[in-house]
Amino acid sequence: MSELARPSFLEDLHVLGLIMATFSLTILLPIPFCILFGEMDLIPMFLAPAILGLALGCLAHGLTPSGELSLYQAMRVSAISWALLPLLAMIPIMLAGKMHWLSAYFEAMSGLTATGLTMFADVEALPRSLLLWRSLLEWFGGMGVIVLFLSILARPGVLASRLYASEARRERVRPSVVGTVRRIWWIYILYTALGAILFHLAGMPIFDAINHSMTAIATGGFSTKNGSLAHYGNPLIEAVGILMMALGATSFSVHYGLLVRGENPLRNPEVVAMLALLAIFVPSIAACLLAYSSMGVPDALRFSLFESVSALSGTGFTIGPLYGQAKVYNGFTKLLLTILMVIGGGYGSTSSAIKLFRLVLAIKYIRWALKKELFPSIALPLKIGDREVEINEVLESFRLMFLYIALLAIGAAIMAAFGFEIGDSLFECASAQGNVGLSVGITSEALPPIPKLVLIVEMWVGRLEILPALALIRSFRDAIRRESLPMP
Repeated sequence: MSELARPSFLEDLHVLGLIMATFSLTILLPIPFCILFGEMDLIPMFLAPAILGLALGCLAHGLTPSGELSLYQAMRVSAISWALLPLLAMIPIMLAGKMHWLSAYFEAMSGLTATGLTMFADVEALPRSLLLWRSLLEWFGGMGVIVLFLSILARPGVLASRLYASEARRERVRPSVVGTVRRIWWIYILYTALGAILFHLAGMPIFDAINHSMTAIATGGFSTKNGSLAHYGNPLIEAVGILMMALGATSFSVHYGLLVRGENPLRNPEVVAMLALLAIFVPSIAACLLAYSSMGVPDALRFSLFESVSALSGTGFTIGPLYGQAKVYNGFTKLLLTILMVIGGGYGSTSSAIKLFRLVLAIKYIRWALKKELFPSIALPLKIGDREVEINEVLESFRLMFLYIALLAIGAAIMAAFGFEIGDSLFECASAQGNVGLSVGITSEALPPIPKLVLIVEMWVGRLEILPALALIRSFRDAIRRESLPMP
């Protein structure tokens, strides 16, 4: 029987149980801070889902058979994990935030997928331990729940490799996958600590600095302030934010090469592409603001640089409220930022969306194809950096880009059908599917259930990079077909 035809979900449940149990341990982390902040009444709100998740996870793992998952099964496990774990993560949000369950699930999905769209109108009124939980969700989600599981419990082997690949990761900094994820975690922790120190030195209170550092390096964008980084009105804090967002949007293999091998990051095609895009879009947005708003040149450049990095990295921090967000988010600005949100950051970073690698690959392929037409007798390899690329990889990349844009268009059309302006709908869906978090005001707890579900699905599909979601849907379709077949 082929890998695509394997019907049983029991082996999936065996691994899912371990992933759920591992994630449930993270829900215990805010409890010491509940004590520290004098929020003792919140302890049961974190303790109950942690115990529930541990119990269900251990039962699922203990009562199901183990097996060597195929890549197809690993993608199913990844897709189910990203849909299931927010159900646990939402419980403290629902109880402590006094929020409807669908809005709480939205908030948890937004956190775990490192998106940053929020249902809360006033985050400054929330308990500090709940604010910390939202930041922790993005911090763990930025790295990935599968990567978290692999770094703690998994051993090197085929299963680890397939689970790692199922979360849209291919980069290796060590020969084994487990070795890779553990070194990635050390880099991640190092940058988080660095960001917290820099934010604090720039003028943030220490609690805010820690939270913003976690959500910046995760390219998540949750903030402890209603106005995001605009609350501080501090160019130094914004500069640290730009640095941390850029670090989060850069592949961990580039960070490893810089920190361990002393390699020049400017030789990486994705880093070059990121700088080239910013060199094009920052002055374009600034020129738009100069033409259609009352901003001066320094403020226009300040806004366009920050928002461009936020959109491209998929972070979602904003300084828009400093300038009257409704005024600076005019039609052309929204279009340019939407394009950046669709492109996204580096492959193997905490960013989502199409990714810079695929953009570079598409441009390289077009140039290569033109040269082949002009000079058919010359052997021209298709290369990115020092690596030769197979045509199959190009076709796979184009297929994913097509699916990504098609799903984005479907989501925007549904939103528009509920009365939202099409440009705003496209912006909001691009933000959700790219796991960005910038908003033109559509996202709120007052959003009707169907548009809310659309954005939830967009966040889920965007974080999975589509294919694991399609694998799960295909599995359910095949299971229904088998059930409907007549008995022999």
